[in-house]
Amino acid sequence: MSTKYLNEDGLLFFWQQIKKVLNENKYTLPIATGTVVGGVKSGKDITVASDGSVSVNNANKVNNLTVLKAVPANAIFTDTTYTGATGSADGLLSKENYSKLSDMESGAEVNIIESIKVNNVALIPAGRIVSLTVATKTSQLTNDSDFQTKTQVDTAIAAEVGKITSFEFQIVTTLPATGVKGVIYLVPQVPGDTVYHEYIWVGNKMESIGSTSIDLSQYLKKTDLVAITNTEIDAIIAG
Repeated sequence: MSTKYLNEDGLLFFWQQIKKVLNENKYTLPIATGTVVGGVKSGKDITVASDGSVSVNNANKVNNLTVLKAVPANAIFTDTTYTGATGSADGLLSKENYSKLSDMESGAEVNIIESIKVNNVALIPAGRIVSLTVATKTSQLTNDSDFQTKTQVDTAIAAEVGKITSFEFQIVTTLPATGVKGVIYLVPQVPGDTVYHEYIWVGNKMESIGSTSIDLSQYLKKTDLVAITNTEIDAIIAG
């Protein structure tokens, strides 16, 4: 079975065909109207720079009047007098907020902490300052869960690794009745063949752990690859 792929010549032809389709279908931007979304261009008092930025030349005008010139010099506006609030009448402040502020003591603070406890033991502030001692080293904590140090862990790992024995391979025509721990037994699939079944001795019996054969049936061969033709590329684009 052959498998199609796109080689360098086919890729170049594919790109040429795409450019041809794009050139044949050029888009023309319509002129914008009250009901159509489209392109606009600069007009009176509006300029567009080469970088696309837009400037409005009468930005400081209102109804075609320059604001700075339309307002007379030394203009006097009517002064407004505001009445202060009381406990019974609104003013610049509502009477409710006036009453709240009137009831506050001079120098009052919001949400003052009156007591701080650490592990249910009260700490007494000194000059509004509470000093807390926080452990910054594991040696300052109580190891009540028997956590291990790096040295202890390294030592334990080294001790266990030292117990591991190396594996060895033995080629046998048939499996022995009793195996040896640490030995991988290789039994030929076919007498005289170099492909073997693999077994190890676990507990009181032999266990199969695999085979030395490699299955390449799902892999493609180089000879299975066939380049896609230009005609096939045209058919893809046309579809």
